[in-house]
Amino acid sequence: MSVASQSETRNVDRILAFTRDAIESQVRDQAFNDSPLVSALCGKMLGDFGARKGMTSKRTQTGAESIVVRANLGKNTSVKNKSGPWDTNNTTPSDTVRYSRAEWKFYSIPVVVSDHDLRVNVGPEALSSLLTHETENAMRSLADKIGDHLYNNSGAASAVSDLDSIISANDTIQGLSGSTYPTWNSRGLSPRGTAPASVSFAGGSFAVTGLQNWRIAYNNASEGATTPDAAFTTWDLYGYYEGALQPQERFTNTTLADGGFVNLAFKKAPIFPDDKCTSGSTLFLNWNALEFVVLAGADFSMGEWVRVENQSARVMQIETTANLVVKSRKFLNKVTGQTA
Repeated sequence: MSVASQSETRNVDRILAFTRDAIESQVRDQAFNDSPLVSALCGKMLGDFGARKGMTSKRTQTGAESIVVRANLGKNTSVKNKSGPWDTNNTTPSDTVRYSRAEWKFYSIPVVVSDHDLRVNVGPEALSSLLTHETENAMRSLADKIGDHLYNNSGAASAVSDLDSIISANDTIQGLSGSTYPTWNSRGLSPRGTAPASVSFAGGSFAVTGLQNWRIAYNNASEGATTPDAAFTTWDLYGYYEGALQPQERFTNTTLADGGFVNLAFKKAPIFPDDKCTSGSTLFLNWNALEFVVLAGADFSMGEWVRVENQSARVMQIETTANLVVKSRKFLNKVTGQTA
């Protein structure tokens, strides 16, 4: 996105901004939204931007040409109800695990400085200020793009898998088909046991069915003590929910308050409004069912400074190789198409 030019008698450009001029040392960012989903999935790889206490689903994998997830899609039928202590044991092995595979996705962004930038930013403070801002801006821009793709990648094969595709039914994700393996599906708002082809996630007017649909979606993503850890929604839907509560019900999830987010909760799950969330959608996530996997050595890793050919400049690439993987779709759910 381009930024409009600035008109003033003494223009503060990228050179003056990093000299020891009498300006505030830290740039006040106007361009980025602090996405709670990026914070949760990316963990601490972005320092203060990414760190959120008590919510993370990120893992670093060392090596391997792809990410392999073993999914147990059925019960072990080899259990035997023995007639007595001397009855024979069943030795038939179980064959209920299937392998799903997610390919690595590649992201990079350049940090570029000219020789002139380096000449005018003399001294360790000025040089550090220049490189710190340029690097931070690049990292946040990279994370911002990944955050967009985490919600909806618009079908881009080169992008990380998105939650819109992962939380679904009767389709294929990571090489496993929901139509072939009925337990490899999210349950949506349909009664448990509904055929995968008939599972529906469509909501409607929040004023009429909003809370009811949220209850169904939450319960359908729950089994026993396993329940959604967090819900992500739009600011509009967050406001509709807040307005629907009685004053005495407007409690916050205080366990995350020291992590930077203060939230309303739905049942036990904190609700995070996110500007990046798909319009009309609410997602119920379980951190044990979902994982953002990054390749060791490419975890927002900074490369070497390289001279740009035929230019008085140097460039450094920041790279991330990662993908979002699902381990159990039935513990993830969503409501779509919600309106006022």
